[in-house]
Amino acid sequence: MSSDICDDYDKMKEAILRDLSLSAKTFLKRFNRVKKRPSDTFTLYESRLAALLKQYLSSRKVETFDSLVNLLVSDCMKSNLNEACLRHIVCLESVISDDNWIEPKRFAGIY
Repeated sequence: MSSDICDDYDKMKEAILRDLSLSAKTFLKRFNRVKKRPSDTFTLYESRLAALLKQYLSSRKVETFDSLVNLLVSDCMKSNLNEACLRHIVCLESVISDDNWIEPKRFAGIY
């Protein structure tokens, strides 16, 4: 990595997450699939759930309650699409959205 990336924490974090393929989609999948292990305390389980959710929300740049609601609605809408439509929306998100997700009202206007 170049020295300008190594000297900036946020750039370094982004580069590492990108290299490890730890995308928002990965965090959401992990959050939705995490199970309490028999050896886990509920405190540890809660901590793991909270960390994954925070990583997901951070990767989606969610900072307000309204943006949280919009993200959850958008995710729910995407879960009801067929594979071809979902691929199309994901492609659009990567091109037209700064946060890599489309708000529900805009999403609904596309379809």
